[in-house]
Amino acid sequence: MIKTDIVQEAEKIASDFASTSDFTISEAIKRLKSTGYHISERIVRYIESKYKYILPKRDESSGYRLYTKDDITNIATYLYFRALNLSRKKISRFFELEHTIKILKDCGELRGNQATRLGLLKEERKILALEIKQRIKFSKEMGKIHLDSLDDIIKNQS
Repeated sequence: MIKTDIVQEAEKIASDFASTSDFTISEAIKRLKSTGYHISERIVRYIESKYKYILPKRDESSGYRLYTKDDITNIATYLYFRALNLSRKKISRFFELEHTIKILKDCGELRGNQATRLGLLKEERKILALEIKQRIKFSKEMGKIHLDSLDDIIKNQS
């Protein structure tokens, strides 16, 4: 997963509450708002409906959605990419690439088509990461983003 300062902050906020493994939608929103995003339940539900990588569980007794730390991180990543005006299609492809690459890496030793596919997916992710890096540079130059360090964007692309 690409790590931005905002995503790292969302992870830190979530980890500050280590005794709680899952968060209701209002708790997730509170943590995301503390990273500087103005977000509502409607926006979280929209993101959830569009991206299959944000899959909250349901509390059986209350019926509430329960978000994991990874869910909160993915929501923050989505919001950050939208702030960079990255298209929803490219954001979706980013999450799909990350998910597929992780699955292939977790398979262990890859042979033949799997190894070739992993190489192609990594190359596509590298191209997408380069576009994201260019958008960040442009946004910083235009004064739209005020983040200290964004070098992590490409570092994790191996």
